[in-house]
Amino acid sequence: MEKSKKYEKLILQYYNDFIKNYKSNNDPLNYKIIADKESKTYILTLVGWEDKYTFTYSTLFHLEIIEDKVVLQRNITEILILEELIKRGIPKKDMWPGFNPDYANKHAGYGVEETELVEN
Repeated sequence: MEKSKKYEKLILQYYNDFIKNYKSNNDPLNYKIIADKESKTYILTLVGWEDKYTFTYSTLFHLEIIEDKVVLQRNITEILILEELIKRGIPKKDMWPGFNPDYANKHAGYGVEETELVEN
C-alpha cells in the first residue's frame, strides 16, 4: 500500500476511534470528520449548540499529508496525537508538528532519521 494511503487510513481510524471514546449519548455537540483525500487534509471538528445560547465550532485536530509525511497543523486538546499515531504504526521520522520551527522538531526527533538527531 502506498505510504500516504496507509497514513490516511490510520488517521481516519484514529479520528473514528476518538469519536467512539469521547462522544456520549447525551452530548449535544457533534464530532465531524472532514477528509479531503485529494489535498490530503484531515480535520476533526466539534460543532453544535451547547445550550440555547452557546454555539460551538472547534477544530480539534488538523492533519495533512505532505510529501508522504504527516504534518500536524493544529491540536487544541491535551492528547499527544503524534504519539498516538506512532502507536498505530506511523514512524516518528514521517511526522512533525507544522507549527514548530524545524530546529525544534529535530530536537524532539520529529521528521528526521535517527542518525540526523540533533545533540543537546
